Amino acid sequence: MNIEVTLNKAEIMPEVYKITGYTGAKNMDIEKISSTEDDLNILDSYFGEAVSSIADIVSRYGYLSNETENSSTFCFDLPSSWKIAVRKALEKSLKQYVSNYICMQWFNLSKKEEVTYYGTVCDEQAIAIKKYLLERERPKRN
Repeated sequence: MNIEVTLNKAEIMPEVYKITGYTGAKNMDIEKISSTEDDLNILDSYFGEAVSSIADIVSRYGYLSNETENSSTFCFDLPSSWKIAVRKALEKSLKQYVSNYICMQWFNLSKKEEVTYYGTVCDEQAIAIKKYLLERERPKRN
């Protein structure tokens, strides 16, 4: 069974702005810590790094099948017994991985004490992604 998942920058970047903006506001230094659309060049490079990192994580299960300026698509070749019910959770974890990876890299520039937290979140999402790719339907007896 082939499953495709597309990661759109337009869906992921607002989450990055929200996280970095909230962190900046919480630390009373929104100008220094938060990212905005003005920072898109560097955030784009972090998006690319996140996609490459995902390609490594899922290499046993799939591959990066298409990449454009605005999105990246992964194709997963999974057995027919794969549990299709976890597809939405897989997509969500992939998107969360990318947004948290971008935040981790951004905070490496603007607020180093946040880097460890976001690195841990990325590690947890990587585990979840692999778990979802390993899900299988239970065999049914007739």
